[in-house]
Amino acid sequence: MGNKIARVGKGADGKWYITIRNKFNRKIVADGAEGYATKGTATRALRTNFGDGYYLVETGVSGEFYMQPKV
Repeated sequence: MGNKIARVGKGADGKWYITIRNKFNRKIVADGAEGYATKGTATRALRTNFGDGYYLVETGVSGEFYMQPKV
């Protein structure tokens, strides 16, 4: 799979956020500053924003996806 993991998680304020981490060292590569009202809208935003360049494959953990480049 790709070398990045995207996660949709709930913040302390009750909104849902997107975080992208390096798969190997778990360091944050990017985080979404925008909070979403529901997990579904955050997941849809992730697919919309990164769906052109990456396949998003569920890891088996709720709200977590491998980001596999489309090359």
